[in-house]
Amino acid sequence: MKDFFIRLKDVPSKGLDVLVNDQSVWTGPILEFKLPYKISVPCESRLNIQVEGDCCILKGYIRGALTIPCDRCLEDAYVSIDSFFKIIEEPKKQDSLDISFILEKDGELYLDLAGLLWEQMVLNIPTKVLCSEDCKGLCPACGANLNKGRCGCRKSAGDPRLEIFRKIKIY
Repeated sequence: MKDFFIRLKDVPSKGLDVLVNDQSVWTGPILEFKLPYKISVPCESRLNIQVEGDCCILKGYIRGALTIPCDRCLEDAYVSIDSFFKIIEEPKKQDSLDISFILEKDGELYLDLAGLLWEQMVLNIPTKVLCSEDCKGLCPACGANLNKGRCGCRKSAGDPRLEIFRKIKIY
């Protein structure tokens, strides 16, 4: 993976426009964290970086698509990423638990662009990934994919201690 650290001193006063379409920015963390993601449409980000003192103002977008296992049936789900972002990034304070993508190295400040773009990608993945809104998931007894048809399991009557509640009629 190529180095995606930008020295803040190198950013011109009018700002720096950056196009990132090197897929290693996204495939690197996918491999590192052993995530079950595949890039189905190459990802791209275009952004403008402005430096104000020790802070960076970043405006841009991220686009692409991933294939991720569905949370209900484990089949491939297509997740489109198309997001605009505006971020103000500042160096981490000494005792702060905050994460910062501005790092100090040899007395100079650098922006970790790859880390920032990976964070933007992850923030745009839904918390519950579904192959379709009406996904039926897997049978809890045999594991059959219920989207492909009924399974051969017998439906249990449930907990016999709750039988009394099944007789209640609501008017």
